[in-house]
Amino acid sequence: MRERDADFGGVAFVTKEVHLPMAWHVEVVSSREVYTVRWGRGAGFLTVHAGDIGTSHGNAHLVDTVHGVGDWADEADVAAQARR
Repeated sequence: MRERDADFGGVAFVTKEVHLPMAWHVEVVSSREVYTVRWGRGAGFLTVHAGDIGTSHGNAHLVDTVHGVGDWADEADVAAQARR
């Protein structure tokens, strides 16, 4: 499954394939700093988004992509990886 093209500040960006199922973790750093970590099964990477993006499959507010992670078993794995 492919996501649609996204627009980041006027720059067109073609997103990568969507890996399902996905797991999300919202990490609250402070009252003014919140991130969502999203991890698709078999992706080999996780994405970090500014704010609470809910269960979105899109790349809104994408701030980083972390490569080299294995698969997750449950949401606790996503939370543990988010804190690394």
